[in-house]
Amino acid sequence: FFGDYPREMREMLSSNLPKFTSEEKRLLQNKADFIGVNHYTAIYAKDCISSPCDIKTYEGNAMVQAVGERDGVAIGRPTAFHGYYDVPEGMELIVRYVNQRYKNTPVYITENG
Repeated sequence: FFGDYPREMREMLSSNLPKFTSEEKRLLQNKADFIGVNHYTAIYAKDCISSPCDIKTYEGNAMVQAVGERDGVAIGRPTAFHGYYDVPEGMELIVRYVNQRYKNTPVYITENG
């Protein structure tokens, strides 16, 4: 959408990221006809740069830990599926975020679990 990796990603992972030519960056800009949102659950993303985390990473690139509770309180009502929570406001929050981040791109709810 924006023709390059986010600034934070470039700062933290620069040597691990593939490099794009100017032409490739141009081709990557604004190319989606729409964004489809599949939403099943919500989790917290714990910052593992400024706080300790016990994470298992792929090639050491993970900088967050996905957790379902904070201060001992679950993010929502647990479901029958381990690690999934019922968080109805999660759909609204993700749709608002996508609309704000990717202005003028149609958004469709393609799945809702």
